[in-house]
Amino acid sequence: MNRRRRQEHQQQRSSAPSSFLPIATCSSRSSDSISTSSYSIMSPTVVLLLLSITSTIIPYATSQTINVCIGTNGRMSVPSNREHHYQNLRDRYTNCTYVDGNLELTWLQDKNMDLSFLQDIREVTGYVLISHVDVKKIVIPNLQII
Repeated sequence: MNRRRRQEHQQQRSSAPSSFLPIATCSSRSSDSISTSSYSIMSPTVVLLLLSITSTIIPYATSQTINVCIGTNGRMSVPSNREHHYQNLRDRYTNCTYVDGNLELTWLQDKNMDLSFLQDIREVTGYVLISHVDVKKIVIPNLQII
């Protein structure tokens, strides 16, 4: 039975176009209660191609500094201390480029508050909420993706 299966597999491999060959195959043997599997790489060209693509992508991705910060999920809840709330936002988002979650700017009612700490944010994975904010200007110049 195993010999027949191997012959069928070899015929399929030889008749398939080279672009459709699998990267790895698995053959298994079982005798009584012991079974073993072995894996072999079918096309080293594909593996080298993947490695060369990865090596060109990684240097580009690491050339920009990414500072991840955790977003908030407070929605519209009123903070008990608004000054403390502002300090938390400033500490959380200073030098942040990637917000993992939501960017919520709420209950900032001092017209002279400085929100320049938001200037480095490039991407937000959640939503952006701006509510009950009386600041003169909110500028997020580098924001590209929400």
